[in-house]
Amino acid sequence: MTVGTEKPRQARAAAAREEARAAACSACSAQHFVTAQSAFRPFSRYILRCIRRWIEERGEGPSVRQLADDIGLSSTASVAYHLGNLEERGALVRDGRGWRTCRLVR
Repeated sequence: MTVGTEKPRQARAAAAREEARAAACSACSAQHFVTAQSAFRPFSRYILRCIRRWIEERGEGPSVRQLADDIGLSSTASVAYHLGNLEERGALVRDGRGWRTCRLVR
Protein backbone atom coordinates (compact mmCIF):
# COMPACT_ATOMS: atom_id res chain seq x y z
CA MET A 1 0.00 0.00 0.00
CA THR A 2 1.40 3.41 -0.90
CA VAL A 3 1.56 6.34 1.45
CA GLY A 4 -1.57 8.47 1.41
CA THR A 5 -3.90 5.75 0.16
CA GLU A 6 -5.04 4.47 3.55
CA LYS A 7 -8.63 3.42 3.84
CA PRO A 8 -10.83 5.63 6.04
CA ARG A 9 -10.99 3.04 8.85
CA GLN A 10 -7.22 2.71 8.89
CA ALA A 11 -6.84 6.49 8.87
CA ARG A 12 -9.23 6.79 11.84
CA ALA A 13 -7.32 4.12 13.74
CA ALA A 14 -4.02 5.88 12.98
CA ALA A 15 -5.51 9.17 14.18
CA ALA A 16 -6.73 7.44 17.35
CA ARG A 17 -3.25 6.12 18.06
CA GLU A 18 -1.74 9.55 17.48
CA GLU A 19 -4.29 11.18 19.76
CA ALA A 20 -3.52 8.59 22.45
CA ARG A 21 0.18 9.44 22.20
CA ALA A 22 -0.55 13.17 22.36
CA ALA A 23 -2.74 12.80 25.46
CA ALA A 24 0.31 12.60 27.71
CA CYS A 25 1.02 16.25 26.87
CA SER A 26 -2.49 17.57 27.48
CA ALA A 27 -4.06 19.21 30.54
CA CYS A 28 -3.12 18.16 34.04
CA SER A 29 -6.26 16.10 34.69
CA ALA A 30 -5.72 14.11 31.49
CA GLN A 31 -2.07 13.67 32.44
CA HIS A 32 -3.05 12.02 35.71
CA PHE A 33 -5.52 9.71 33.95
CA VAL A 34 -2.96 8.64 31.33
CA THR A 35 -0.32 8.12 34.01
CA ALA A 36 -2.68 5.94 36.03
CA GLN A 37 -3.41 3.87 32.92
CA SER A 38 0.18 3.79 31.64
CA ALA A 39 0.24 -0.02 31.68
CA PHE A 40 -2.24 -0.03 28.78
CA ARG A 41 -1.41 0.32 25.11
CA PRO A 42 -2.23 3.67 23.47
CA PHE A 43 -5.37 2.37 21.74
CA SER A 44 -6.68 0.94 25.02
CA ARG A 45 -6.08 4.30 26.71
CA TYR A 46 -7.90 5.97 23.82
CA ILE A 47 -10.91 3.66 24.31
CA LEU A 48 -10.94 4.43 28.04
CA ARG A 49 -10.85 8.18 27.32
CA CYS A 50 -13.74 7.82 24.85
CA ILE A 51 -15.79 5.93 27.45
CA ARG A 52 -14.96 8.52 30.12
CA ARG A 53 -15.99 11.39 27.82
CA TRP A 54 -19.21 9.58 26.84
CA ILE A 55 -20.17 8.99 30.47
CA GLU A 56 -19.41 12.62 31.41
CA GLU A 57 -21.52 13.92 28.51
CA ARG A 58 -24.46 11.52 28.70
CA GLY A 59 -24.47 10.00 32.19
CA GLU A 60 -24.22 6.39 31.03
CA GLY A 61 -21.76 4.23 29.13
CA PRO A 62 -21.94 3.88 25.35
CA SER A 63 -23.32 0.84 23.59
CA VAL A 64 -20.85 -1.29 21.69
CA ARG A 65 -22.08 0.11 18.37
CA GLN A 66 -21.87 3.72 19.61
CA LEU A 67 -18.35 3.14 20.88
CA ALA A 68 -17.36 1.53 17.56
CA ASP A 69 -18.56 4.64 15.72
CA ASP A 70 -16.78 6.89 18.19
CA ILE A 71 -13.38 5.19 17.98
CA GLY A 72 -13.52 4.43 14.27
CA LEU A 73 -13.89 0.65 14.20
CA SER A 74 -16.45 -0.96 11.91
CA SER A 75 -16.65 -4.27 13.78
CA THR A 76 -18.64 -4.40 17.00
CA ALA A 77 -16.93 -7.72 17.74
CA SER A 78 -13.57 -5.92 17.84
CA VAL A 79 -14.96 -3.37 20.28
CA ALA A 80 -16.43 -6.11 22.49
CA TYR A 81 -13.06 -7.87 22.43
CA HIS A 82 -11.25 -4.70 23.57
CA LEU A 83 -13.87 -4.04 26.26
CA GLY A 84 -13.55 -7.61 27.52
CA ASN A 85 -9.77 -7.22 27.78
CA LEU A 86 -10.14 -3.93 29.64
CA GLU A 87 -12.63 -5.55 32.01
CA GLU A 88 -10.27 -8.48 32.65
CA ARG A 89 -7.41 -6.08 33.35
CA GLY A 90 -9.53 -4.15 35.86
CA ALA A 91 -9.84 -0.87 33.96
CA LEU A 92 -13.64 -1.00 33.85
CA VAL A 93 -16.43 -2.86 35.60
CA ARG A 94 -19.92 -3.74 34.40
CA ASP A 95 -22.84 -3.67 36.81
CA GLY A 96 -25.08 -5.68 34.50
CA ARG A 97 -24.80 -7.71 31.31
CA GLY A 98 -24.64 -4.79 28.86
CA TRP A 99 -21.77 -2.41 28.31
CA ARG A 100 -23.95 0.63 29.02
CA THR A 101 -23.66 -0.27 32.70
CA CYS A 102 -19.86 -0.07 32.67
CA ARG A 103 -17.96 2.19 35.04
CA LEU A 104 -14.33 3.17 34.85
CA VAL A 105 -12.06 2.20 37.71
CA ARG A 106 -9.52 4.83 38.67
